Amino acid sequence: MTKASEGTISLVAVCDNNYIMLLATLLKSIEQNHKSNERIDCYIVEDNLSSKNKRKLISSFSNDFMHFHWFNVNEVLVDNVYSSADSTAYPLNIYVRLFIPYFLPLEVERAIYLDVDMIVTKDISTLWKVDIEDNIIGAVQDTFGTALHGIANHRELGIPPDAKYFNSGLLLIDTVKWRKCSITEALVSCLKQNRAHAKYPDQYGLNVVLTGRWYELDKRWNTYTYQEEGEPYLIHYIGYKPIYKDYDGRSEYFGIFYHYLNMTQWVGFRQETKYHRYAAKFRTRIKKMLF
Repeated sequence: MTKASEGTISLVAVCDNNYIMLLATLLKSIEQNHKSNERIDCYIVEDNLSSKNKRKLISSFSNDFMHFHWFNVNEVLVDNVYSSADSTAYPLNIYVRLFIPYFLPLEVERAIYLDVDMIVTKDISTLWKVDIEDNIIGAVQDTFGTALHGIANHRELGIPPDAKYFNSGLLLIDTVKWRKCSITEALVSCLKQNRAHAKYPDQYGLNVVLTGRWYELDKRWNTYTYQEEGEPYLIHYIGYKPIYKDYDGRSEYFGIFYHYLNMTQWVGFRQETKYHRYAAKFRTRIKKMLF
């Protein structure tokens, strides 16, 4: 890292109004467990966030600790990589992570991307300082394990079936190498050509393009809520989130989530029914059709 980035940790996240309380909880967990002196720059890509929710988020933190920088999702998604062939219920903003090195300031040579459905229980500076050697990103191997289970057309693409496959919810990115190797351009091309095989679009593309070019992080940096882990560094609330009444993860992780949420402006938040989730997915599909 250059002197321009020394003393600063750069985080990237994407959020809409449905999950704003998740983002606040994630950042609060980072704040509470960060013990070293680095300042934290939070680059937030907002997907139609309301002014009220932005104010609540900012007021949950000390200005001396976290500095917020805002981007609009429509300014970030500069390529029609999310074609109409994408029939998933995932929001369009999942594609933002493919463009991170291009919308961040050039002096930011390293960034941590985090899905909002996460809690960090260890000092984020520990992750920030990991040496990913000559690789483009650092990530944690997914439970899919290998390309055999994660990349349906791996043979056609010339990818060995035993090539390790990572989860894209947490990425430690060398933005300089990413741009130098034209990774975004390769990702856009990959997804347009292989849309039928991309069940998890962004994750599929990243694993295809970055096969053999990613550093395997300690598995504790991406612990799923159904996994028992003595000392998770990061808890990933995959599946039904703890903001819903049908949350399906381990009970101890549920308690940890609300411990941090109640330190934010969403203190006292009451779980929503599954119908709120259904409505959100319906709105996502309509938004894609209209887009």
